Amino acid sequence: MNVLRKKIDRRAALSHLAKTAIGVVVTGIVAGVAGYYVGTTVAPREKETITVRTTVREPTTVYSTITTTITGTPTTVVTTPAITPTIRVGPERFKGVTIDWWDGLGGGDGYVMDMLLEEWHSKYADNIKVIRVMQGEWHEVYSKIAAAYKAGTGIPDVCLCHSTEHGLFSGTAFQPIDDLVSEAEFKREHFVEFAWDSGFWKGRQYGMPWDVHLYSLYINRKMANEHNIRIPETGEFKTPWDLMEWLREARQKLPPNLYPYNLMTGIVGWAWEWWSIVKGNPLTKEDLYTPDFRVDSPEGVEAFEWYYTLGKENLAKAHTFEETAAALGGDCLSWLHGPWMQATFDKIEGFDYVVVPVFGQGTGYAVWGESHMIYLTRANTKERTEAAWEVIKWLYRPENNGKWGAIAGHIPALKAAQEYPDYKNNPKRAIWAVQVKLGFKHPPVHPDQQKWLNLMATHASDAFEGKKKPEEVASAAQADLEELAKYY
Repeated sequence: MNVLRKKIDRRAALSHLAKTAIGVVVTGIVAGVAGYYVGTTVAPREKETITVRTTVREPTTVYSTITTTITGTPTTVVTTPAITPTIRVGPERFKGVTIDWWDGLGGGDGYVMDMLLEEWHSKYADNIKVIRVMQGEWHEVYSKIAAAYKAGTGIPDVCLCHSTEHGLFSGTAFQPIDDLVSEAEFKREHFVEFAWDSGFWKGRQYGMPWDVHLYSLYINRKMANEHNIRIPETGEFKTPWDLMEWLREARQKLPPNLYPYNLMTGIVGWAWEWWSIVKGNPLTKEDLYTPDFRVDSPEGVEAFEWYYTLGKENLAKAHTFEETAAALGGDCLSWLHGPWMQATFDKIEGFDYVVVPVFGQGTGYAVWGESHMIYLTRANTKERTEAAWEVIKWLYRPENNGKWGAIAGHIPALKAAQEYPDYKNNPKRAIWAVQVKLGFKHPPVHPDQQKWLNLMATHASDAFEGKKKPEEVASAAQADLEELAKYY
């Protein structure tokens, strides 16, 4: 049985295009490799002078200096701009306004967002109340947004979505926010540049970046120590084949009932992992939108060969999401996955893990990565739109975006939020910003991008099981994609 089909994990529908018909022309967004990071150590400062503006309508801007050390590289000093937006809520502005918020945040993510909104309510509930509704899996969220927009009723005031779906609703259900952003004095320099740029469509800004989430390598440190397996250095694995060599070393030291690597069953586990393993982008042109299928190229064959080798050399075991969430199944040493798993792993008594940033560094290989974005819709009244914007501004105070990173585990999109003490001083959190520095790849933004990746997931599973040779798998994958292309 194809291990891919054993069970679809709870994030399996993430980024899947809604099948609801909606007349939207997607031009896509160009997302490059991020060039900003905040590191894991802070330089001691004898004195810090902070000048705070007292004008009510003006935000406070503070600049602080941090020092970052990456293994094998010199210490780098970065000046990080911070902004604290002014919240204009009071007795004469907003009274008893209710706004609706939709997203697909489940598990730890949903818990943290609820916690933040409850804090908002503790201050401003009499003025603006936020009703957040988790609308199910992400594909259900997008279907419901599309259906509500088409019907002209029932659409929420705020949507938190992914940057891969950005082009679906920008210019239709979502409204441009350039003027609001300018008035609040939010600037590109305040955010991780990649995430900021992902919020634009046809020259206008629609989305505010909430975080960056990408893949990196989890390692079960307790298992590694028990079997005398070395923990690799940050950036040591520049390619998937460097990782493969370490997995082979681990195989020699682990008993037969333990495995060097974990493969998560379900579409997303394989799809985003395949995107991290394949060199470059064999699915689209540089715009991330126009199809240009080349998975039967040497790069495509090589990716399937990587999976084929994992199976042939007994280097990996496949687990469901539930099994993987329980300490990598209890029998696997390592796993490529995203920062949201930290909230789960941190609660497992006795499970000690380390995150090691991998790939990138100009090699052409880079891990999967994208952002959560916050959007205002074209719904309801001007008052509700203005009220929703006040809530959004409050969320972008450094301590609030920082709490999201500290507890949920995602990289805060606001640079200053990465200096929030509970985030900055937790090495397991801050190390993800180093992964940003090494580089990552935004997946395609074509409406069918998840269908493409789902196909690659199925074929990667076939390669791992040894059903076909890598060249045959690549050829079959290319044929499947070209069949889809007939409809474009």
